[in-house]
Amino acid sequence: MNGRRFADANLSATYYRNVRAFLHDAGAFPKTAAEFGKTAFLPGPSEARQNFLGGITAMCHSILTLADDQKRMRAAFAEFVSPVEITLSSSAL
Repeated sequence: MNGRRFADANLSATYYRNVRAFLHDAGAFPKTAAEFGKTAFLPGPSEARQNFLGGITAMCHSILTLADDQKRMRAAFAEFVSPVEITLSSSAL
């Protein structure tokens, strides 16, 4: 950002590790979902179903973790702009 670098050994390492985990989970999920879609209506347990549930869990964890990390980064660095923007909000159903 304008040639400036944000530096905090603890925040930076954790944040970028979690960004990479999020991007990995987001990249892997479409294939997992497609495999599940092929077997979704077949009777009995399936590996694809278990992989799908694991993929959903991984994506949710990544989203929540990254959102929490963004809050910490913004608290430490007012001008921080995330390469992956996560916005959580509550809404009435």
